[in-house]
Amino acid sequence: MKALFFIMLAAVLLVGGPVAAQEESASDTDAVSIEDLGTGDPSLLPTSPFYIFKEIGRDLQRFVTFNPVARAELELKITSEKATEAKKVEESGGSQQAIERALANYESAQGRLKVRLEAVGDSFQNPNVDRLLTQVAERSILHERLFNSLQDKVSNSDQIEAVRKRIAETVEKAAVKDTPERLKERLKSVLEEAKGGDLKDLNAVDLLNRLENVPDNLKGKILELREEATSRLQERLENAIEEDGADQLRVRIKNMVGDNLKRTTILEEIRLRVSDKLAGVLSDAQGDIERASEDRGVDVQEKAREQIAEAERHLAVLLEVSQEELAARDSVAQAVQSLMIEAERHLTAAKDAYGVGKYGEAFGRARAAEAALRSARTHLKEVSSGESVEVQERVKTQLQRLVPAPSTSNETNTGSSRTGTPCTLEYSPVCGANGETYSNECFARAAGAKVVSKGACGESSSGNTGSSVAPLNSDQLRTQVTEPLRIRVLELIPQSSASENE
Repeated sequence: MKALFFIMLAAVLLVGGPVAAQEESASDTDAVSIEDLGTGDPSLLPTSPFYIFKEIGRDLQRFVTFNPVARAELELKITSEKATEAKKVEESGGSQQAIERALANYESAQGRLKVRLEAVGDSFQNPNVDRLLTQVAERSILHERLFNSLQDKVSNSDQIEAVRKRIAETVEKAAVKDTPERLKERLKSVLEEAKGGDLKDLNAVDLLNRLENVPDNLKGKILELREEATSRLQERLENAIEEDGADQLRVRIKNMVGDNLKRTTILEEIRLRVSDKLAGVLSDAQGDIERASEDRGVDVQEKAREQIAEAERHLAVLLEVSQEELAARDSVAQAVQSLMIEAERHLTAAKDAYGVGKYGEAFGRARAAEAALRSARTHLKEVSSGESVEVQERVKTQLQRLVPAPSTSNETNTGSSRTGTPCTLEYSPVCGANGETYSNECFARAAGAKVVSKGACGESSSGNTGSSVAPLNSDQLRTQVTEPLRIRVLELIPQSSASENE
């Protein structure tokens, strides 16, 4: 009995010592060191036969901790220790099996942390809860960076994705303790103060993209934070190309850590907003990432399937929003109607490419659709908070730049008609000789289609002699845009993906 007591006491000492203070990192990159993690160098790793005693010590600490906030803080500490252990196993040349075991330990700890956060009943107005929520945000963003850096070092990429999903779930669970204003203030502060290089905001946007299960009253603030992080990233990229040159920036983007193929969607969203010089660098970097992904054996077919499904989901969200919001905002209604139609055309092209085995092209076209739709949703949110004519006209102008004209080549579209003039998003449908409806004559010309009549295919064009049509009201939006698009969108996704989404 005494022997058991001393073993357990030793276990407590192994895990109960003071946590090393988090040190300033002099690095300006996205690499995360053990010092950055702030838990000290772990004395025992999951690869050790004595690791069980470390876990016994943690269980004892849990057993003697009663206050809900203290229990959540303890679980956050243990979660951070297990993140450090995963980093240490990888640095010490551990086998794939050892790394995967460490990741499983971390994922399990995140699950415990989420449960502990649920039990914290007080709001952020309690100073102890407020401190805890800030620590959760800081740790989550740091761990996100860490596991991004392990993305290419783990053979099972699905496990990394599962870990990152757990991190997002923890942030979501903590978010409900805040008011919308306090949530935005907290996350904004943490995101801006996080370490990293010029591309650190890419991590922020990536994480914010996955915070989709927060209550409806918080979603608007998440969208605002995402737009601010995207704008910061755009500004950093524009500064980098001036200071370091196009070639160096292209290399840095290619060599980012994490799921870079998915992140090209964020780069695509920025590409639609910037100067030709930076847009060219981003386009080239996207190509570099796609080729590097194929060289590493990434399943491009699966990525294309996932990207098509993701773009379809965003289109469905925008369709729902448009019914309620666009009818009351005539100055942007036409632009968004056109954007939805062109996004659907991207998805159609993506499905066609997928069907003939051109998975890279399918991914690119679906990526273009998602990028445009994410931007549209952001601008719609901006319009809903600013009813003035000036705000609506400004947003309409921004929306008109979002979706470039369709390309006649196999490349992702380039952004102008055949004459080189950018197409606007004016909704004045025309019917092409190929039986396809285009949102206006410019898009028809860009696609190489001869216009045979004004109005959508199958509709009478009599009396339609003007160059534009009136904005659709709520019922017209539903019958002429929303429902037809919803039906066609359901046909865009490969059957396996459609089944999973049900």
